[in-house]
Amino acid sequence: MNRRFLLVGVVLALGLLVASGFVVGQPAVRVIQDGKQPDAQPPLPQLPSPRGVLPPAPSPPAETAPPRSSSTPSGVVPAPTAVQIDDSATPKTVEPQPEANAPTANPTGRQEPAVSLEWVGPPTIKLGQPATFQIVIKNVSTWPVRQTTVQSRIPQGVTVKATDPKPTSEGELMSWDLGVLEAQQEKRIDIVMVPDAKGRCTCEATVTFSASSSVQLQVQEPKLLLKVSGPERVLLGDPAATTLTVTNPGDSTADHVRIKATLSEGLEHSRGKEVEFEVGNLGPNESRSVELVCATKTAGDQKCDAVATAEGGLTSRDAAAFPVLQPKLELSMSGPSLRYLERQGTYVLHLVNTGNAPASNVTITEQVPQGFKFVSASAGGRQDYTTRTVSWFLGDLPPNQNREVQLQVLAVNIGEFKHLAVARAARGIQTEAEAETRVEGLSALQFELLDLEDPVEVGANCRYEIRVTNTGSKTETNIQVSCTVPEKMDFASAQGAGNCHYHADGKEVVFDPLAKLAPRADAVFRVNCKAKAPGDRRFKARIKADSLDEPVNKEESTRVYADQAQKSK
Repeated sequence: MNRRFLLVGVVLALGLLVASGFVVGQPAVRVIQDGKQPDAQPPLPQLPSPRGVLPPAPSPPAETAPPRSSSTPSGVVPAPTAVQIDDSATPKTVEPQPEANAPTANPTGRQEPAVSLEWVGPPTIKLGQPATFQIVIKNVSTWPVRQTTVQSRIPQGVTVKATDPKPTSEGELMSWDLGVLEAQQEKRIDIVMVPDAKGRCTCEATVTFSASSSVQLQVQEPKLLLKVSGPERVLLGDPAATTLTVTNPGDSTADHVRIKATLSEGLEHSRGKEVEFEVGNLGPNESRSVELVCATKTAGDQKCDAVATAEGGLTSRDAAAFPVLQPKLELSMSGPSLRYLERQGTYVLHLVNTGNAPASNVTITEQVPQGFKFVSASAGGRQDYTTRTVSWFLGDLPPNQNREVQLQVLAVNIGEFKHLAVARAARGIQTEAEAETRVEGLSALQFELLDLEDPVEVGANCRYEIRVTNTGSKTETNIQVSCTVPEKMDFASAQGAGNCHYHADGKEVVFDPLAKLAPRADAVFRVNCKAKAPGDRRFKARIKADSLDEPVNKEESTRVYADQAQKSK
């Protein structure tokens, strides 16, 4: 019986809304004729006149002109020709009043935003006299609407004298930002207009808003957790068993669970390096395990990587690593990367057993390259002149123990050479190490400057000799000699090594570069000068070469004297 009365009440409420001109999602329009509301609608509250605006003129009889208010859901409307704005801040807000027999809640739960829009005012106004109109905006739904905006464009022939509240004007368009309208909330805008011409005109307004909808859902999440466990250690050749356990710690079923295991190089399985298992569906907090048995083929640390997957992109990874016991040798070699001819070099070979079992019958062999000559070896190393190898026998090497041997050689040829060493033990264990060395010749220039006459009499010639010697083992290139003749001396002549040319510019004498100077060879340059005045004269010489970062300078002091006849008494 209560449900029947509630249904009748809802039907009556919907009938009242339809009779009042409201349509969901569309603005409604009501027109006041002669200042009175139609009998089918409740009267609107009387609004005060805007500040500083004349009261509206009395309305003419209803039969003089038909109503001219209309509803427009959306679109572009005409703009006023002139606007004078009042300084009020916000639209008038009318709190919603509950209607008799209206439902207090949304019985269907549907969220249907709807806003009504009305022009309220007299249907006829007099030429040149102000009249007050209202735009009434109401949220007729049960859900708030946001970003509510009203726009109005007044037709030609009508002047807007005042508005309450103040609009935002863009050209001839007036706009009001009303913000949020709660459910059944109503706001009003007052507009005072004066007609400038006789005839019919239509005042339009549009309202725009945004609305949102929400729903509550119960979300459940399946999860995967994979755990891989293997043995602590395995002897080489024994099988290794690995257990893979997948668990669903979530609150929903994980569908079509699969496990894929990938084996390292030292482990083998009959199905290959990648083994897959179909687990099926896993309920919440359910676990399943599979066992993977592999053969061990290589010593050292081995690993089983696994990944569990399910529908919905679920994934979980884990891995198990374990050692396969066997000796493991690591050999390193250190030595000079550059040697000069006829210089000795020492190479150190370091061997360590990083495995977990002793290595037996350990030997180290080093191949002496052609650019070097064997000198000596430590720890009883012996040379085989036929194969150019040096060997050491070390016996047994326990785990985590090391041995070190040394080799002394002499550089005899220029070039790039590689020293290769190999360490071997029983059960086929082997490791290698190498070191590269570049052998070069060493260029070393010796620079001498001599004056062949000292002291020198004024007016006599003074000869200077510049000797450049390559005392190294590498040919020197681009050797250039230049000289500076001292003051009180004049340049006379010069002779370059190998008859190379020279040029003199005032006090400077520059010889052309000498392209090459072989090891143990020298080059001699001579310069002749003429002494002009007595005193201590300093002759300067400089040399440049490709091996020199900066020029080398030297100077030689020469004493110049003059004989003076004794004066008679």
